Amino acid sequence: METIQLFPWCQASDCPQAEQAHKHIYPHQQEFLDAQSKYLGWLGGFRAGKTLPACVRGVLLSLTIPFNRGIIVRRTLPKLHDTTQRTFMEVLERAGIEGLQFRENREGYSHRIIFPNGSEVVFRPSEDIGRFLGPEYGWFLIDEAVEEPETTFTLLIGRLCLQLAGRYLCGMALSNPPPRGNWFYRHFGENPGIITRGRSGYQLFRSSTRLNPNLPEGYIEDLEVVYGKAGAQRVIEGFAGFTPDGQPVFSPPFQHEVHVGTPAWQAQLPLVRSWDFGFRHPAVTIHQMGRCRFKTVHWIILAEIAESFELEAEQLAQEVRTYTAQMFPLLHPWMLLDCGDKAGTNRTDKGPGPIARLKQPPHKLSIRWKPCNIDPGIELIARRLRSTCPCGSPVVVVHRRCAHVIDALSGGYHWPRSRTGSGPGMKPHKDGFYDDVMDSVRYAGENFLRGALRDESYLAGRVKRQLPVEIRAVEPWRWMVDGSSGLTRLTEWG
Repeated sequence: METIQLFPWCQASDCPQAEQAHKHIYPHQQEFLDAQSKYLGWLGGFRAGKTLPACVRGVLLSLTIPFNRGIIVRRTLPKLHDTTQRTFMEVLERAGIEGLQFRENREGYSHRIIFPNGSEVVFRPSEDIGRFLGPEYGWFLIDEAVEEPETTFTLLIGRLCLQLAGRYLCGMALSNPPPRGNWFYRHFGENPGIITRGRSGYQLFRSSTRLNPNLPEGYIEDLEVVYGKAGAQRVIEGFAGFTPDGQPVFSPPFQHEVHVGTPAWQAQLPLVRSWDFGFRHPAVTIHQMGRCRFKTVHWIILAEIAESFELEAEQLAQEVRTYTAQMFPLLHPWMLLDCGDKAGTNRTDKGPGPIARLKQPPHKLSIRWKPCNIDPGIELIARRLRSTCPCGSPVVVVHRRCAHVIDALSGGYHWPRSRTGSGPGMKPHKDGFYDDVMDSVRYAGENFLRGALRDESYLAGRVKRQLPVEIRAVEPWRWMVDGSSGLTRLTEWG
């Protein structure tokens, strides 16, 4: 049987072969079918042609390896029936296999299919995946992995051990792109290619909706209107992103075209690192604040460290130290200001909090802290985003390298879907990712921006306290490389 037989007839009216019945395997589909890696992850926009070749691969694995066993899962039974299983059954119909046995029939669907060569395929909802993990499998397919917890993937990996399948063991995970920080990226990365872990390859594919020629006229244009510029990158092009599951906290006033840019680090201004501690997902953002010639305080978010999970404070500190040295190699140590939330000082049954621990050798970090309530912090950020300055530059600028901060401001940080009002007591949704990033931004605002708005020499004073005694005692600002007045340079932007 030729693989192309398993694909549907081409329906594209503008296809050069439209005058005769024909079929296609598109290049991105063929690449997936030819892949040799053990684990295959595929990110694609809406209708980007992911499920069909994955089902074809499952049928081929079942046909060519006698007594193979595969499992296809999706979060709920209705979604499994209406999408993935329907596609798989259509592939089977085109295969024309005689002698198939259809078992476990419920609601008009067969949940276990036995091939003439003894291979089996089962269809299961993943809501209670542990119930179905007794057998060993030769292949698995997770459809819409964005809906799944990481345990669905890891538990299936644990059962991908059918010896009859040998080197053809294969785990497939398909998804519309989940938000950054999702477990999917920890396994497959964000860029197409192969990552080797141990003796296994994890290969990522990405496809755009635009690659599907069998779409109704205006379909892509409709998606661009509904989801906007940022959303289209996810639902059409297949890049990491999100669709807010509630009203965004900061969008508006945040506007990508206004508040995102490529601001340069200015060595004459203090560098603020703001720490959100959390073993599950810590986040650190790096800022600068200074005044322009109109005395407006401008807030620049230069960098972020928010890719790691399950780090102890000491591990996080080492990661942040390394990143800071790489990004800002000429930074004077006393020009570095650190801050966080008071919760970082809390003592637990494991001992002192992270702020106290990092104050000790070898880290010796002096992390300023204060209670940082959510409501005033959100109001401060929103007010600065709405502010304008006669100098023509935005009052808040986020460097485009800060993908997580940008996504959070665009709507990743949002109110709960059930939110019915506003005001005190209404807290943004805690998703364990974007809320950590925005907490870090909020701490920078509370610990240093408020002071800078109140007193134009505030940041200069904070830096002056950190100067070595011998420098502070004799012409304390002479160390500045350009020789200008330290107080002036520390309080003027640009």
